[in-house]
Amino acid sequence: PAPESFDKGCFADLVTKGKTSLIKGFRSREGKPFDAYLTFDKDFRIVYGFPPRTDKPKGKERRR
Repeated sequence: PAPESFDKGCFADLVTKGKTSLIKGFRSREGKPFDAYLTFDKDFRIVYGFPPRTDKPKGKERRR
């Protein structure tokens, strides 16, 4: 579902710039929250674009 912060300004950015600003509050099918940009793919369908991950990688870290 779309977050409530999606407004006409976001739609205008998508059409004129090809990408919205970061929109917070989307929910996955599992109900987990995520943030994303809306952008177009090569066929001009609206798709999610994700910001770079800032969390630490999971698993064992190598030590030298």
